[in-house]
Amino acid sequence: MDKGISHNLQEFAVQNNIKDLYGSIVATMPVNQETFESITKQLKYVNFYTIFVLVDGEAEVIINDNNIILAQQSVIRMTHTQNTEFVKCTDELDGYFLFCETNFYNNIIEKDPNMQDVFQRNILDTYIYFDITEAKISELLGIISQVEKTISQPHIYKTEMLSFLVHLAQMHINELIDSTSNELHDMKHKENIFKIFIHLASNNFKRERQINFYADRMN
Repeated sequence: MDKGISHNLQEFAVQNNIKDLYGSIVATMPVNQETFESITKQLKYVNFYTIFVLVDGEAEVIINDNNIILAQQSVIRMTHTQNTEFVKCTDELDGYFLFCETNFYNNIIEKDPNMQDVFQRNILDTYIYFDITEAKISELLGIISQVEKTISQPHIYKTEMLSFLVHLAQMHINELIDSTSNELHDMKHKENIFKIFIHLASNNFKRERQINFYADRMN
Protein backbone atom coordinates (compact mmCIF):
# COMPACT_ATOMS: atom_id res chain seq x y z
CA MET A 1 0.00 0.00 0.00
CA ASP A 2 1.38 3.40 -0.99
CA LYS A 3 2.45 5.77 1.74
CA GLY A 4 -0.43 7.98 2.82
CA ILE A 5 -3.04 5.81 1.09
CA SER A 6 -5.73 4.08 3.13
CA HIS A 7 -8.14 1.39 1.97
CA ASN A 8 -10.50 2.05 4.87
CA LEU A 9 -12.82 5.07 4.93
CA GLN A 10 -12.54 5.55 8.69
CA GLU A 11 -8.75 5.51 8.58
CA PHE A 12 -8.81 7.77 5.52
CA ALA A 13 -11.08 10.24 7.35
CA VAL A 14 -8.93 10.32 10.47
CA GLN A 15 -5.78 10.71 8.43
CA ASN A 16 -7.27 13.69 6.57
CA ASN A 17 -9.04 15.27 9.53
CA ILE A 18 -12.50 14.68 8.04
CA LYS A 19 -14.87 15.50 10.88
CA ASP A 20 -18.21 14.59 9.28
CA LEU A 21 -17.87 10.81 9.45
CA TYR A 22 -20.29 8.06 10.46
CA GLY A 23 -18.41 4.92 11.44
CA SER A 24 -16.53 3.62 8.43
CA ILE A 25 -19.40 3.95 5.94
CA VAL A 26 -20.25 7.59 5.11
CA ALA A 27 -18.34 10.88 5.23
CA THR A 28 -18.55 14.39 3.76
CA MET A 29 -15.96 17.12 3.42
CA PRO A 30 -15.84 20.69 2.02
CA VAL A 31 -12.60 21.35 0.15
CA ASN A 32 -10.51 24.19 -1.20
CA GLN A 33 -7.43 24.12 -3.42
CA GLU A 34 -5.12 22.69 -0.78
CA THR A 35 -7.43 20.01 0.60
CA PHE A 36 -8.66 18.96 -2.86
CA GLU A 37 -5.10 18.31 -3.96
CA SER A 38 -4.30 16.35 -0.80
CA ILE A 39 -7.46 14.21 -0.96
CA THR A 40 -7.26 13.50 -4.70
CA LYS A 41 -3.68 12.28 -4.44
CA GLN A 42 -4.87 9.61 -2.00
CA LEU A 43 -7.81 8.22 -3.98
CA LYS A 44 -6.02 5.05 -5.05
CA TYR A 45 -7.25 1.54 -4.29
CA VAL A 46 -9.71 2.70 -1.66
CA ASN A 47 -12.82 0.80 -0.54
CA PHE A 48 -15.36 3.57 -1.06
CA TYR A 49 -17.24 5.48 -3.74
CA THR A 50 -16.39 9.16 -4.11
CA ILE A 51 -18.70 11.91 -5.35
CA PHE A 52 -17.13 15.33 -5.86
CA VAL A 53 -19.25 18.42 -6.59
CA LEU A 54 -17.19 21.31 -7.97
CA VAL A 55 -18.94 24.58 -7.16
CA ASP A 56 -16.26 27.06 -8.24
CA GLY A 57 -12.89 26.99 -9.95
CA GLU A 58 -11.37 24.36 -12.22
CA ALA A 59 -9.27 21.24 -11.75
CA GLU A 60 -7.55 18.51 -13.72
CA VAL A 61 -7.17 14.89 -12.64
CA ILE A 62 -6.12 11.65 -14.28
CA ILE A 63 -8.34 8.59 -13.88
CA ASN A 64 -7.05 5.33 -15.30
CA ASP A 65 -4.68 7.28 -17.59
CA ASN A 66 -7.48 9.54 -18.87
CA ASN A 67 -7.11 13.31 -18.34
CA ILE A 68 -10.33 14.81 -16.97
CA ILE A 69 -10.84 18.59 -16.93
CA LEU A 70 -13.28 19.52 -14.14
CA ALA A 71 -15.10 22.75 -14.94
CA GLN A 72 -17.03 25.04 -12.60
CA GLN A 73 -20.45 23.59 -11.73
CA SER A 74 -19.70 19.95 -12.41
CA VAL A 75 -19.84 16.60 -10.69
CA ILE A 76 -17.67 13.51 -10.88
CA ARG A 77 -18.23 10.09 -9.35
CA MET A 78 -15.25 7.81 -8.83
CA THR A 79 -15.20 4.20 -7.72
CA HIS A 80 -12.96 2.07 -5.56
CA THR A 81 -11.57 0.30 -8.64
CA GLN A 82 -9.93 3.33 -10.22
CA ASN A 83 -6.51 4.90 -9.99
CA THR A 84 -6.87 8.67 -9.52
CA GLU A 85 -4.04 11.18 -9.81
CA PHE A 86 -4.00 14.93 -9.13
CA VAL A 87 -2.68 17.24 -11.87
CA LYS A 88 -3.66 20.81 -10.96
CA CYS A 89 -6.45 23.09 -9.75
CA THR A 90 -7.14 26.81 -9.54
CA ASP A 91 -6.67 28.87 -6.38
CA GLU A 92 -10.39 29.63 -6.06
CA LEU A 93 -11.48 25.99 -6.09
CA ASP A 94 -14.51 25.30 -3.91
CA GLY A 95 -16.35 22.00 -3.67
CA TYR A 96 -17.63 19.10 -1.58
CA PHE A 97 -16.78 15.42 -1.28
CA LEU A 98 -19.23 12.68 -0.39
CA PHE A 99 -17.70 9.29 0.44
CA CYS A 100 -19.60 6.03 0.81
CA GLU A 101 -18.08 2.65 1.72
CA THR A 102 -18.44 0.13 -1.11
CA ASN A 103 -20.14 -2.74 0.74
CA PHE A 104 -22.52 -0.34 2.47
CA TYR A 105 -23.74 1.02 -0.86
CA ASN A 106 -23.79 -2.39 -2.53
CA ASN A 107 -26.19 -3.54 0.19
CA ILE A 108 -28.43 -0.58 -0.61
CA ILE A 109 -28.64 -1.27 -4.34
CA GLU A 110 -29.30 -4.96 -3.73
CA LYS A 111 -32.68 -3.87 -2.31
CA ASP A 112 -33.48 -1.56 -5.24
CA PRO A 113 -35.04 -3.39 -8.22
CA ASN A 114 -34.20 -0.43 -10.47
CA MET A 115 -30.50 -1.13 -9.93
CA GLN A 116 -30.65 -4.79 -10.97
CA ASP A 117 -30.28 -3.83 -14.62
CA VAL A 118 -26.83 -4.84 -15.90
CA PHE A 119 -26.18 -1.39 -17.37
CA GLN A 120 -27.09 0.36 -14.12
CA ARG A 121 -24.77 -1.92 -12.16
CA ASN A 122 -21.90 -1.54 -14.61
CA ILE A 123 -21.90 2.24 -14.52
CA LEU A 124 -21.17 2.11 -10.79
CA ASP A 125 -17.77 0.67 -11.65
CA THR A 126 -16.91 3.45 -14.11
CA TYR A 127 -16.07 7.05 -13.37
CA ILE A 128 -18.79 9.48 -14.47
CA TYR A 129 -18.26 13.19 -15.14
CA PHE A 130 -20.83 15.88 -16.06
CA ASP A 131 -21.08 19.63 -16.36
CA ILE A 132 -24.41 20.34 -14.68
CA THR A 133 -26.83 23.19 -14.14
CA GLU A 134 -26.95 25.44 -11.11
CA ALA A 135 -30.23 23.76 -10.13
CA LYS A 136 -28.57 20.33 -10.15
CA ILE A 137 -25.64 21.67 -8.15
CA SER A 138 -28.10 22.97 -5.55
CA GLU A 139 -29.89 19.61 -5.37
CA LEU A 140 -26.67 17.66 -4.83
CA LEU A 141 -25.34 20.16 -2.30
CA GLY A 142 -28.66 19.95 -0.47
CA ILE A 143 -28.32 16.18 -0.20
CA ILE A 144 -24.71 16.43 0.98
CA SER A 145 -25.73 19.06 3.52
CA GLN A 146 -28.44 16.75 4.83
CA VAL A 147 -25.93 13.90 5.08
CA GLU A 148 -23.68 16.19 7.10
CA LYS A 149 -26.53 17.15 9.44
CA THR A 150 -27.63 13.54 9.85
CA ILE A 151 -24.10 12.48 10.77
CA SER A 152 -23.71 15.24 13.34
CA GLN A 153 -27.08 14.87 15.08
CA PRO A 154 -28.47 11.97 17.15
CA HIS A 155 -30.97 9.80 15.28
CA ILE A 156 -32.38 6.39 16.15
CA TYR A 157 -32.39 5.39 12.50
CA LYS A 158 -29.24 7.20 11.42
CA THR A 159 -27.96 4.34 9.26
CA GLU A 160 -31.28 4.05 7.43
CA MET A 161 -31.48 7.82 6.88
CA LEU A 162 -27.95 7.92 5.50
CA SER A 163 -28.78 4.99 3.23
CA PHE A 164 -31.64 6.95 1.67
CA LEU A 165 -29.56 10.10 1.26
CA VAL A 166 -26.55 8.37 -0.27
CA HIS A 167 -28.78 6.44 -2.67
CA LEU A 168 -30.58 9.65 -3.57
CA ALA A 169 -27.28 11.32 -4.48
CA GLN A 170 -26.32 8.32 -6.60
CA MET A 171 -29.70 8.33 -8.35
CA HIS A 172 -29.26 12.01 -9.22
CA ILE A 173 -26.01 11.12 -10.96
CA ASN A 174 -27.59 8.13 -12.71
CA GLU A 175 -30.34 10.46 -13.88
CA LEU A 176 -27.72 12.60 -15.61
CA ILE A 177 -26.66 9.52 -17.55
CA ASP A 178 -30.26 8.82 -18.53
CA SER A 179 -30.86 12.42 -19.60
CA THR A 180 -27.90 12.41 -21.99
CA SER A 181 -29.31 9.39 -23.83
CA ASN A 182 -32.95 10.53 -23.87
CA GLU A 183 -33.73 13.85 -25.53
CA LEU A 184 -37.37 13.61 -24.40
CA HIS A 185 -36.42 13.35 -20.75
CA ASP A 186 -39.12 15.04 -18.65
CA MET A 187 -37.31 17.00 -15.95
CA LYS A 188 -40.51 18.30 -14.37
CA HIS A 189 -41.67 14.73 -13.82
CA LYS A 190 -38.36 13.86 -12.19
CA GLU A 191 -38.56 16.90 -9.93
CA ASN A 192 -42.01 15.80 -8.81
CA ILE A 193 -40.72 12.29 -8.06
CA PHE A 194 -37.95 13.82 -5.96
CA LYS A 195 -40.48 15.88 -3.98
CA ILE A 196 -42.71 12.84 -3.46
CA PHE A 197 -39.74 10.79 -2.24
CA ILE A 198 -38.73 13.45 0.27
CA HIS A 199 -42.33 13.69 1.50
CA LEU A 200 -42.62 9.92 1.89
CA ALA A 201 -39.24 9.61 3.60
CA SER A 202 -40.02 12.43 6.03
CA ASN A 203 -43.32 10.88 7.06
CA ASN A 204 -42.39 7.19 7.10
CA PHE A 205 -38.68 6.71 7.81
CA LYS A 206 -39.32 5.71 11.44
CA ARG A 207 -41.63 2.87 10.39
CA GLU A 208 -40.46 1.96 6.88
CA ARG A 209 -36.75 1.47 6.30
CA GLN A 210 -36.73 -0.54 3.07
CA ILE A 211 -36.17 1.03 -0.35
CA ASN A 212 -38.92 -1.20 -1.80
CA PHE A 213 -41.59 0.53 0.31
CA TYR A 214 -40.84 3.86 -1.35
CA ALA A 215 -40.27 2.38 -4.81
CA ASP A 216 -43.71 0.69 -4.75
CA ARG A 217 -45.47 3.95 -3.84
CA MET A 218 -43.63 5.89 -6.50
CA ASN A 219 -44.15 3.20 -9.20
